[in-house]
Amino acid sequence: MQKNLFSTVHSNTSGPCFLAISSSANNGFDTGRILSPRVMKWSEEVQLIDLSSTHRYWAQKAMEDGLTFDQMIERLIKDYFPPQTIGVIANHPWQAVLYLKTFSARACGTLLNLSSPFGRSLKKDLSWEAWSETFQEIDDHFLVFGSKSKLSKDKKSKSQLSTFLKTAQRMSLHTPAHFHHGALDNDSNETSGIKRRFGDRVATLWDWTWTQIQGDTNDIGFPWKTQKLNEVPSVQRLLIHPIRNWEHIEPILCEDLDRLCQLRCWNSSERVVSLEWELFFSNSPTLSIPVLFRYPHALHREIGLHKTALLQAFHSWTSSLSKRLKQSLFHEDSQYLENDAIIEWKVVVKERLVIPPQHHSLFADDLSSPLARLRDLENSLPVQLSEFAHADDWTPEDSWKIQSTNSEKSLSKACSESADSPIDSPKSYLFQHLCRPLFIQNEPTPFISNEQDPYFEFKERVMRKWWQLAVSDDYVYDCFLHEDRKGRLLWIHKSTNKQLTINGVYG
Repeated sequence: MQKNLFSTVHSNTSGPCFLAISSSANNGFDTGRILSPRVMKWSEEVQLIDLSSTHRYWAQKAMEDGLTFDQMIERLIKDYFPPQTIGVIANHPWQAVLYLKTFSARACGTLLNLSSPFGRSLKKDLSWEAWSETFQEIDDHFLVFGSKSKLSKDKKSKSQLSTFLKTAQRMSLHTPAHFHHGALDNDSNETSGIKRRFGDRVATLWDWTWTQIQGDTNDIGFPWKTQKLNEVPSVQRLLIHPIRNWEHIEPILCEDLDRLCQLRCWNSSERVVSLEWELFFSNSPTLSIPVLFRYPHALHREIGLHKTALLQAFHSWTSSLSKRLKQSLFHEDSQYLENDAIIEWKVVVKERLVIPPQHHSLFADDLSSPLARLRDLENSLPVQLSEFAHADDWTPEDSWKIQSTNSEKSLSKACSESADSPIDSPKSYLFQHLCRPLFIQNEPTPFISNEQDPYFEFKERVMRKWWQLAVSDDYVYDCFLHEDRKGRLLWIHKSTNKQLTINGVYG
């Protein structure tokens, strides 16, 4: 039967974020799956971890503990990985494994983020030996990857690499960084110049060494291969009667999720990142529906209810069926599709965080925490939550902005933050923001008080954005805090002509 896969109403991935970790010890457990279900075995000592599906979770956990994202990952490496383990975080998987060799040689810490000041300076220390060794390692992965990438078909890559290295040596370019700064005949496009002389693979890997990922890992041709688990929890249901309505599907699916939790191949400490719900119809091809969770979900915690999983399954089911009918992929007659019924399905735990027995308390979330409750809520919703955030602006009207709690901008910022860089906006802005009201009125109203001598507490003097104003407007105004007889804290503006207006409320 033909199989079709539809995207759901949301994605559980953030921007690209990869971690390469190296450890000479082998404790018999795939520790990389503590951090993410997407782990690739790069070599006997190196694991490459795709953090995109769990990055939101670890970024929020870091916020709860008063840490940066890098500090959180470093703590996890020290607590749950073998001694002497080191790691490199990068936007590109090739850069993560490449600069891991240079970072290891420097022996100056546990974790490096390539976007930190130290990480950027380390790029200058990359040696030709490290570059050629990593080139040969990825060569082996391209052979396993097969025909999925056009780079896999490059049979002359080793001889082209040798020619490339000899050219660099002949030109007295002692490091890749020297070569990168325009040493190849002053070509306006360095990558295209390398491609003409040394082939596709050398040019592509050279480009990967310096550039950032803009899309999915598969789109760039990287030979990614997730290491499979020995056992995958799954249950199958052969329905006695064909069904098509959600009110009939929901109780049976809840039973199957209970059955899934009772399987002995996994335990209650593990967290589900995604499920696959495969539907078999009486007259149509199979429909595979991914059920995604924005944050790792404790499926065992909801035995007998499964509110979160059922809500996400419902959102994905309705979205997939509407696309199925709209696109008419299965049959020309839409009425035929509407009457088609489900006769069988299969539920599989597609991705999960696997916890070693000695670390079962790692995901013991305290639901009394506000952020933990928000994660639990957002896992159930078809849309993203929004939050207020500080904006880098001096005016009260523009000092706040609304953004998604897992927006690409905030997540990419968290991924690039390190212990060397500040978390917040410039302190002068941040300090002023905390003294201002959260609620600003669209239109100020005149301030009228029955008090004979009302008290005002001066807060600040603000210069408005004069280039956006009419000629008659005031460029400067004073801000005061005033508590009225009802106990409201008001944000009062005083113009140069002594007029008082209410422009905001604290709460």
